[in-house]
Amino acid sequence: MSRTPAGGQRAGQFASALVLVATLITACATGGQEPSAVSPPTPNPTPVATVAPTPEPTPKPTPNPTLTLDPGPFSGSVLVLLEDLEFLLPTGTQTMTATAGTTVIFQNISRFYFHSVTHGENGIPNDPRLFDLKLDAGGASASFTFDEVGTYRITCLPHPGMNMTVVVN
Repeated sequence: MSRTPAGGQRAGQFASALVLVATLITACATGGQEPSAVSPPTPNPTPVATVAPTPEPTPKPTPNPTLTLDPGPFSGSVLVLLEDLEFLLPTGTQTMTATAGTTVIFQNISRFYFHSVTHGENGIPNDPRLFDLKLDAGGASASFTFDEVGTYRITCLPHPGMNMTVVVN
């Protein structure tokens, strides 16, 4: 049986104590988890420029013409609008006065209704018809020049409730 001298025994105990202290310090430093090998830092990716597509401009709707109220009499040219189921005259009524040679421009601003501008009354054309203008929905226009003095009744054939009068002096 061999014996270790007393000094050697203490050196071994001291070494064991150092290992224990080192283990405790490492455990405290790593939060109680086993130390792991240090991994290299993850490189940050280089940002890549992207080009956003140019947005398409939103088309603006064409505004409908508007009328300025005027009692007349009219000369030169005058605008009458057809909207939904009525004639819109600049007089604010269904009758207008004009001088001979006045051109009336009829414009259909209805989005859905086809209209006619027909010489007649209550959806019935006069015989003979002096004019019978067809106006599609959405802005179609046509004109008629009133050269002769007289009273002209105007109707819309598909909508007999649409009527107006032009009195030419």
